[in-house]
Amino acid sequence: MNIELILSITGALAAAFKWIYEYSRKLKWEMNVFLLEQIEKFRGLESTKAMEKMLDWNAIYISLQDERILVNDLMLIGAFKTHDIKHTFTGDEAKLRNVFDEYFDNLTKFIFMAQAGLVDKKNLVLFLEYWFKILSGISKSKSHEVLNEMWKYMNFYGYVDLIQFIEEYKNSIKIKNKK
Repeated sequence: MNIELILSITGALAAAFKWIYEYSRKLKWEMNVFLLEQIEKFRGLESTKAMEKMLDWNAIYISLQDERILVNDLMLIGAFKTHDIKHTFTGDEAKLRNVFDEYFDNLTKFIFMAQAGLVDKKNLVLFLEYWFKILSGISKSKSHEVLNEMWKYMNFYGYVDLIQFIEEYKNSIKIKNKK
């Protein structure tokens, strides 16, 4: 084989690998921009703002449908009851249940996007880690009773993918802490 052919093939391969590398970096960038846009939309929703306040505080006023509601952990426990246990809910509890469903539905959409490779799972966790710590019980922001009812609610109403994701997150934190 002559030197010119070897150099041509080497140059072509180097150019191809460089293009593949640059293209993969561009795709990663675009995935992260997409994730950031989706997170910003999610964080702007009334339900997200309300749910994050309820997760962060043991008693707080939230605004829902142009109405201010004082929500405490006892109220959350009642609102998280599944309809096989509790058959009637107050108007405020019904509003909270709508917030729970919208919040959990939207988190589940993020999980599906990560599973489909549309967003990077590590970056998803990075953007929402504070909330995953609360939902998983790693952060002690919520009582065991509230978290227990919330997990029963998620399980009963089919948020299996979200539960699994949070459990995986919790287990990964435990593994990191053991090292």
